[in-house]
Amino acid sequence: MSQNAKAQIDAIDIVIGDVSDELKEEVKKKIPDDPSKTMGLYKKLNITVGSKYDLTINIDISDGLKNGAECVVQDIDYRVTQSQRPSIIWVTFSDASIGKN
Repeated sequence: MSQNAKAQIDAIDIVIGDVSDELKEEVKKKIPDDPSKTMGLYKKLNITVGSKYDLTINIDISDGLKNGAECVVQDIDYRVTQSQRPSIIWVTFSDASIGKN
């Protein structure tokens, strides 16, 4: 992968609940594109190998995988043939102890 490799990842929105498929689709249509109205979540995420990013959710606090943990994208891995959507985003965290457990 080139040091300047880029990917654009579209969000996948899911509505969970015991409601009709039609209502689920109506709810998804009402999700705003403005990240200031979605708690900082983007409809499209642009990533670049070599760029710094922060986790925006707590995954495993005891392992340091928490909101604000800084990382650098090392590789963008496509595992599904003919797919434009990355399968794995490989990162290195600024603190080597993050994600060791």
